[in-house]
Amino acid sequence: MHLIKQEKAYSLTYSIENHLRVALHNKMVEKIDVNYFTEKTFPAFHYPSITKKKINVIAQAEKLFKLEKKTNLILGYDYPRFWFVDFRTLIAMIDVYWLTYFSEVFENTTQLEIITALFEIAPIRNAIAHHRFVSDNDFDQLNNCYELIKKSLAKRFLVNYNELAFNKYESSIQVFKELVNNILFKTKRGSVIEKDLFQRFQSSFSILYQLLQDNKKLSLFNESIEIIQHYNSFSRKPGKYSSINKFLHDSNLEQKLKKIKNI
Repeated sequence: MHLIKQEKAYSLTYSIENHLRVALHNKMVEKIDVNYFTEKTFPAFHYPSITKKKINVIAQAEKLFKLEKKTNLILGYDYPRFWFVDFRTLIAMIDVYWLTYFSEVFENTTQLEIITALFEIAPIRNAIAHHRFVSDNDFDQLNNCYELIKKSLAKRFLVNYNELAFNKYESSIQVFKELVNNILFKTKRGSVIEKDLFQRFQSSFSILYQLLQDNKKLSLFNESIEIIQHYNSFSRKPGKYSSINKFLHDSNLEQKLKKIKNI
């Protein structure tokens, strides 16, 4: 019985963290761009309940990323940098940047409710990570937090949860190529690029960019994003097929996407 509860507790913490990180990542891709994880976006900040020193999230995540890449060549090295932010620091980030970035990530709740619930499970999460016993009260608290997160996170920031939460480099490439092919197929038919597909395309590229750091591809990607946005405005107007074809030809969208896809 205790073993089943411990396994369930681990599953709950995994789900809470990954749902949070996926939603926050997708929000920042939408708000800024795929290269959002910078000190300009997230300046160092004070959070006395964690430490008296300023917290430099970018430096902290980069240090852990390099360590993981050096010591573990399979697990997690291709994840966005949000996956390398300490859990308590992640909570502090949500709190500090709530109004600037993250309030839209959560629905039907308050900043205080979310931050309080997450800080309350932080010691339980650490106990589980280090294989320590979880009491019935701890488990109930963890489950309550899970239910809060599940009902509060805006669904539009979780459309690609499985792709991000369970990704490996090879599968990330495959997913991205399939998304590009889907976009090319729709443009050839003159169909609108739906919001979900557009969001997944941006988020998927951001995973690969974290690893590749290829500025030429980033430039092509940004050009393609702008072209797709213009294309969508054309494709929503009836009887504009010839205009769409001319626009696609002049913009070289197909060639740009194929170059980006060549990873």
